[in-house]
Amino acid sequence: MQKLLKHTKILFLSVVFVITFIYGALYIILSIPSIQNRIRTIATSQLSTIAGAQIEIDRLQIYPFNKVALQGVLIRDLNQDTLLYANKLSASFEILPLFHKEVHFKTVQLLGFNAHIRKETADAQPNFQFLVDAFKSKDTISKPMPIDLRLNTVMLRRGTISYDVLSRPNLDDKFDPNHVHVSNFIANISLRTYSADSLNASVKRISFEEASGFKLEKLSLQFIANREEAHLKDFSLSLPNTNIRIDSAALDYSRVADKKQFADSAYFALSVHQSHISPKDIGCFVPALKHFNFLLNLDLKASGSVNNLSIDKLHTNYGSELVVDANASLTGITHPEEAYIFGQVSNLLITPYGINALANNFASEEKKLPQILDNLGDIRFKGEISGFFSNLVAFGNIYTRLGTIHSDLMLGNDLENKLLTYQGKVETKDFNLGGLLKRGNPFGDVSFALDI
Repeated sequence: MQKLLKHTKILFLSVVFVITFIYGALYIILSIPSIQNRIRTIATSQLSTIAGAQIEIDRLQIYPFNKVALQGVLIRDLNQDTLLYANKLSASFEILPLFHKEVHFKTVQLLGFNAHIRKETADAQPNFQFLVDAFKSKDTISKPMPIDLRLNTVMLRRGTISYDVLSRPNLDDKFDPNHVHVSNFIANISLRTYSADSLNASVKRISFEEASGFKLEKLSLQFIANREEAHLKDFSLSLPNTNIRIDSAALDYSRVADKKQFADSAYFALSVHQSHISPKDIGCFVPALKHFNFLLNLDLKASGSVNNLSIDKLHTNYGSELVVDANASLTGITHPEEAYIFGQVSNLLITPYGINALANNFASEEKKLPQILDNLGDIRFKGEISGFFSNLVAFGNIYTRLGTIHSDLMLGNDLENKLLTYQGKVETKDFNLGGLLKRGNPFGDVSFALDI
């Protein structure tokens, strides 16, 4: 028995020694610069052969057994133009999870990179398509993803990205979707779980500038999803003068049998809280908003499905000069000709200053509005809007310091003549018409009921 234990001990120590020796030998070998250079030469040759294009790596460093760093990475497209250049690309990973078909990256870094994506025409393949074709699976039968992927930290720094459709002309003074040029791209992303049935990702920061003038100062969020539902948490979007916060957003698609049922069966809930929006921040996309200096505050709660949407709360204001409080429900949005809306405006207030500021925000030069608007004073509306998009009914009261106007109007579209049509009733009692017009006019209070 003692001999058996002795032999077992010797065998165990021998195995440990052999494993340690092999590990140490590999560590030393892989740390030798000439060996690393040889591996770099073989890797670039093989990758270039597979891709059918030039791939270069200036320097390769291996830190046995959990980190690889590449410096001076260059990938050319089939026209020998630069597709991607990176000063440094590195990845550190864990060894043991590989034996369980799990890939766990501690960090992935892409630093000082320039990416140039091009298409000859809008319908042509992009210049990176050859890489997709070279490395995609040759198996035509779709199979479940066999590996669980985890990326603790993905860092992108000092990046520029360009996208150009070469056949399209450049547009000046606005965002051009055919010529997108992003600079100062920074991203810090964590992919905690990525498998066949779940996703858990967080964006700690994404920021960049675009040639049109658009600037994303910071985007952060957490996104969790599985086969039945998805959740968006801690969403924050910051532009130079805008901050949008989504406290929570959830999407339940457990009852969706196929894609055709998504608009009817997927249920979502959304809450936007204490957000501030400056329309001029998106002036490069909508030029009419370039001079829009309003800072709008927004609170919103919505829930339902795409085709049965309920806006439980909508509050927006520009100081005390413009205030809107409303709620609404919409059905059948995916079929605009059948879509129905019912909205209740509990309070809509705009002051003369608010009207003047709103009008001038759409103009490059300041304009003075008619005195008649000042004479009306603060304007309030309370009422309802309901009907189909092609046939809306507006019912409510307009309150001014000169009197109250009641309206019950039906607004429609004459599709044949491309005209807006309206009919209904407008009435008021003891409205101060004289106060509305210039001084010295012969009018006083008026009452009327008009059918139009």
